Amino acid sequence: MRILGIAIKASTIWALLFFAIAAYHFLSALLFLRVAIPTVATVEGQRNESVTARAESRYGSKQDTYNFVHPIIKFHAADGNEYKLSKPTPFGSYKEGQRIEILYNPKNPKNSRQNSIGAMWGTSILFLTLSSMILLYRLYLAIKKHRDQHRRREVR
Repeated sequence: MRILGIAIKASTIWALLFFAIAAYHFLSALLFLRVAIPTVATVEGQRNESVTARAESRYGSKQDTYNFVHPIIKFHAADGNEYKLSKPTPFGSYKEGQRIEILYNPKNPKNSRQNSIGAMWGTSILFLTLSSMILLYRLYLAIKKHRDQHRRREVR
């Protein structure tokens, strides 16, 4: 029973941590939107990146290679300069010549985001969902514990 109590407290801490991360990304997106300027960027190509991860255990080692594709985009900022960026994107793949809507910070045009729900709010939604699921499960356990205690009292 003691281990269950520790697990419940730990799950509450995780839920609060996930909620704090969601709030941070939400506020970050709001602050970005206050200064962001919309424009259309053109995909010029793709940059491939490989990451090798090695895991070792007492049973041996395992090495996996993960390949990531980042589109290279070009856009003209309000100051007249042209910028080329290669950033990871949250969803989908892009074809050369494709036009995508982006938002950028005019004081720092390299600070840009795709103008989509996933790019703007995806992290907040993910961590808020995780936090909510943990807290709802925590509530379910608390209600179940209360019902079990109530039933035990009735039996006596």
